[in-house]
Amino acid sequence: MKSSGSGDELDYLIATLNEMISRLEDSFERISQFTADASHELRTPISSMRGEVELLLSKPRSKEEYQKVLANHIEKLDFVTRMINDLILLSRFDSKETGLEMAQIKLNELLANFRELFRVLAEQKGIEFALGDNEEADVLGDRTKLQQLFTNLVDNAIKLTSSGGHVHMSLR
Repeated sequence: MKSSGSGDELDYLIATLNEMISRLEDSFERISQFTADASHELRTPISSMRGEVELLLSKPRSKEEYQKVLANHIEKLDFVTRMINDLILLSRFDSKETGLEMAQIKLNELLANFRELFRVLAEQKGIEFALGDNEEADVLGDRTKLQQLFTNLVDNAIKLTSSGGHVHMSLR
């Protein structure tokens, strides 16, 4: 819109509307770029995995070759899963659906569930995963968010530890 140049309330309203339209255009442009970037980040590992599977199926392979490709796919699937979870979290923040479900939680019991969950992943990478004796600890928190927190911590610890290393987790 174009103002009359008189400096009255109508000009002020026109300027305000023009600024709002400009911010909306910028916002839509950022959303469009973000969507394109996220699509690319998801498409790349999926396309790569498909190509690896097609190559793997093109002729008989050894057990070791199959295991190597499958282990590689687990890492790529973990990446895609984290990205999807991050996108879901972002969408919840945008839609104001981030309400926490607060409850009394026995943190030591929550952590005990990780022993078996991450033992297999650690074994595949040749890492010793140990969950120490945890002291009892009651906390007020959101169970799902705390599980996500500890899952990310343990997953990163295992991924960033070299084969033959140790990951030890305990609660004091």
